[in-house]
Amino acid sequence: MACTEQYQINNQLLDDLIELAKETKIKSLDDGCDDFFTENVNFFSKSYMVLMCAYLEAYIKSVSKHYISEISCKINEYKIPSNLLKWSIQKEKFKVDNEKDCLKLNVSISANDIDKNVSANPYTTAPFFIRLGIDLNKNSNYSDLSDLVETIVNKRNSIVHHNDNATDITFDDVILNAAKLKDYIKLVDEEIIKAMNDIT
Repeated sequence: MACTEQYQINNQLLDDLIELAKETKIKSLDDGCDDFFTENVNFFSKSYMVLMCAYLEAYIKSVSKHYISEISCKINEYKIPSNLLKWSIQKEKFKVDNEKDCLKLNVSISANDIDKNVSANPYTTAPFFIRLGIDLNKNSNYSDLSDLVETIVNKRNSIVHHNDNATDITFDDVILNAAKLKDYIKLVDEEIIKAMNDIT
């Protein structure tokens, strides 16, 4: 199935992180491993948890910007009068103020608008995507995956904001969590692709 460039980039980053976690696990079990490494092994698992959530958030931001840009191009292509849309939404409340109302419709969502509304937490992501016209909850797998992703993001938040030492996170957990994030971004990407296909 087709995918976005943003998916390809972030999926590869998660693949690389999985490989790094596997290598770190092997090194941590090596009898010849230096003391500094073994005494700070927990630092690696914490860092990997934070990093994978950063990749997730980066994906959501970049794919959203891409999607909005695609929608904007389509709107510009059809040169839709903005006053017609305003009238449709506002009905009788719509009043023509001046000639500026004859401008063509334009999507003016900035990167800052997106950044203020995006989070790695799936229960923030789903309402954000509704703004884009994409209902992630219609996908039957979204609920199950979003519960798992929320657990991962909450652990990351505990590490970053509450100095959680994350001694309960093993390298195997890191690998499993990164694999779950790969499944999640794949699902989100499939919904983005479907929505983009609907507008072409």
